Amino acid sequence: MTDTVSKLVMASQDMITLLGVVIFFFCTISVQVFGGDLYENNANLEGSEYLEKHMLVLNFNDVPCAFGVWFVMLLCEYEPNFPEAVSRTSAIPFSWIMFPVFYVCGVSIVFELVKAFTIEVFMSLKQRWNQLKLKNEGMHGSAAEDLGLDMDSFTKAFEERGEVLHYRVQGHPSQVAMVKEAQERMIQGHGHGHGHGHGESPGHSPSHSHGHSHGESPHHGHSHGHGNGHDKQGP
Repeated sequence: MTDTVSKLVMASQDMITLLGVVIFFFCTISVQVFGGDLYENNANLEGSEYLEKHMLVLNFNDVPCAFGVWFVMLLCEYEPNFPEAVSRTSAIPFSWIMFPVFYVCGVSIVFELVKAFTIEVFMSLKQRWNQLKLKNEGMHGSAAEDLGLDMDSFTKAFEERGEVLHYRVQGHPSQVAMVKEAQERMIQGHGHGHGHGHGESPGHSPSHSHGHSHGESPHHGHSHGHGNGHDKQGP
């Protein structure tokens, strides 16, 4: 969850910055235009819904309060109580038009772009996560099957000897491929044979044979066998 949110924020950084610039611009200009006009004892607010709904905390006396006004506009779409209260108290004519402008520029364009871009990034992250999940499930399934077959062969071998094999799988199932590769290298190394033949003279033909076998069981038993043969023929 935290990783997804951080990726969304990083991918939407430019759009969020643009939205922040727009809100900061309107916060600054509204404080300069409407600052100090909205307060409880202002007679011009008598009978307005702004006063009746106790919205005085949302004013333009400072930047944080102005940010609260524009944030409410951002989430609640167009709020007509703000332009009504401003038109009653502001000395600047038609200053209420700032709210429709913010609704068009900040809400209908920038904020909708932020939401659309964020949803698009989230869907791409979800699709990538689903693909990775399916890939991991496929790898884990095949690995578990291969590991199960290997352990079945070991179990049967011990049962033929009248013994019981107790085992517990450790590690990640995706590592089975590396284990198989190591097993193949070991098999190739143990199954490799060498033969040498030398001829020195028509009357002297030595031959050498060398055999080596090595076996190891879970009980750490070792067996070694060596054989050497030499034949010499005189003149």
